[in-house]
Amino acid sequence: MTRIAVLVATIGLAIALSGAGGDSSSAQASVRHALARTADAGSSRFTLTFAMPQGEPPLATDLKVDGVMDYVHHRGRISFGSTSDMLIDGDMTYMKTVLPWRHEAVWVSTDTSGQESDPFDLQGRAMTNPLTLLEFLTGVGSDIRDAGTEQVRETETTHYEGTLNLQNVVKSAPPQEQADLQDTLNFIGQYEPTSVPFGLWVDADGIARRLRIDQKGGSSITIEYYEFGLPVSITPPPPDAIITIEQLFKETSVHQTDSNCGGDQSSSGGPSYNDQLTFPESPGTSSAGAPVFVPSSNTVYSICSTIGSG
Repeated sequence: MTRIAVLVATIGLAIALSGAGGDSSSAQASVRHALARTADAGSSRFTLTFAMPQGEPPLATDLKVDGVMDYVHHRGRISFGSTSDMLIDGDMTYMKTVLPWRHEAVWVSTDTSGQESDPFDLQGRAMTNPLTLLEFLTGVGSDIRDAGTEQVRETETTHYEGTLNLQNVVKSAPPQEQADLQDTLNFIGQYEPTSVPFGLWVDADGIARRLRIDQKGGSSITIEYYEFGLPVSITPPPPDAIITIEQLFKETSVHQTDSNCGGDQSSSGGPSYNDQLTFPESPGTSSAGAPVFVPSSNTVYSICSTIGSG
């Protein structure tokens, strides 16, 4: 049984025991129960928005990605505009990637079985299973307030505002993991706030319709969930279009040159250009494992390549 399934089952039991009155009617209980209520829907479409403050290079803009996810079987698709998709099929992840030295796009495969995701990594949570963003809400404090009612995609919702204390992530972790997580949180606390403002919009059934988590410097991650309960069918890419993350790093190493490779012509006479891919700092450290095309602090590699140079 997966960690999220255990967590959902535990919260579901708490909801059943709490009944229809008392704590279950409070703002705090409504927020804490949002994960279980949304998971019960089984699947949904979603839209993620990464908001970056204007004037912050290199991505001083908003980035939107759309997807669909089966939360029961962990199967879905995330689309990054018209150039890249990520397929998730259980423990396997396939990222469609355009490489300058290849004429056709490839799918970078990663087996995530046995990999532990970073519980403090909002982007990793959002990109591999957007439902897990709601896990943060199971440990919220008592400072939650009802901010009124609003419509989200033509659905009436109750809007809550509050603060997420990341210390609760440590407290809710298995005992054997708490020491390492506390060290990580202490390190994060030197550079980032460990109390994070959030907003949550839930419908009359307690299902999350929108979640916003604020970050340092005015950045934020917002996700909207909609079209619940739809069937999700994912077909893995053909074998001849798949490469592993290890193959990708090997190809990148072969085709990467120094930063002096500017100009319109390469040494072989073909057209030369620069491209950028963002990778995890080392293989296996990202929950997705494949190249990531979202704002992040990961290393950026500049690749100078000649078309057809092989």
